[in-house]
Amino acid sequence: MIYEIVVRSQKVVPSDLDLLHDNPLSAQAVCEALRERFGEVDLAILRDGVELTTADLAEDIKSYEIRTAMEEDCRLPPTYRRGRGDERDVALGPGGEPTGVWRPPNPEDDYD
Repeated sequence: MIYEIVVRSQKVVPSDLDLLHDNPLSAQAVCEALRERFGEVDLAILRDGVELTTADLAEDIKSYEIRTAMEEDCRLPPTYRRGRGDERDVALGPGGEPTGVWRPPNPEDDYD
């Protein structure tokens, strides 16, 4: 879902701010930062073009946090497998970047 922050007042928001977000947490954080920075500014958060109430936003944030926790808990940790070459001993790290996988320093050490 796409969350868009809409400025309904006459205040001019700097163009370097990203007003489109893919999760409700970042949309709420930017919205609060804009309110702190510009004071009395009339803002609304839209989800797929429909304005959200504070209760709807809180519900979306709770759902997003649960979904994120479930995805993180279901990820299998990288493990060493015998018989694979050095170039294949790579897995995805926590940020999605490739990272090396632990393996025994001595090939005779089996931890099966």
